[in-house]
Amino acid sequence: MKPDPEAPLAQTVAALGKEVRDLRASARMRAVIEQAKGVLVERHGITLDEAFERLRSMSQEHNVRVVEVAATVVGVAIPEAEDAELGDRLLEEQLPVSPATSRTWRTLRQQPDVRAGA
Repeated sequence: MKPDPEAPLAQTVAALGKEVRDLRASARMRAVIEQAKGVLVERHGITLDEAFERLRSMSQEHNVRVVEVAATVVGVAIPEAEDAELGDRLLEEQLPVSPATSRTWRTLRQQPDVRAGA
């Protein structure tokens, strides 16, 4: 049986497709962090560095990723998905709640308005 000469090409295409999806997800997450920084700057009259420090501090306090804190500040679900069930599944895959996550944050995360990105 001869090896398929197109197999390496298919693997390369699959790897590149994954890389593009990962880069797009990363760009969406970075955009949300930048939006949250802007909200904090506007509301509290602080610098961008101070805004990021507040996001980072809250992230560490509740043991969640900075992007999850930012999404809560901005009021969006991360990642955005049109299908609610898909959105919940992606949220758990990309922003899982670890056993170390604070109870306060777990409760906040389960609020319907937060989950809906309101």
